[in-house]
Amino acid sequence: MTADDLIEVQTLSVRIPARAALDLLEGDLGVRVPELLSSVRLDIDRVGALVTPVRRG
Repeated sequence: MTADDLIEVQTLSVRIPARAALDLLEGDLGVRVPELLSSVRLDIDRVGALVTPVRRG
């Protein structure tokens, strides 16, 4: 996660609190986010996924 990434998100009118921004840039959250994003499936029908319950685990 970089400062440029935070700016890009904020241009979409998403407010990122200062403490969260610092954790994204310098803390564990910045390490976890890319790992979590890499686990997002891209091969699913996103419209159908909106009505399908998400399984935890």
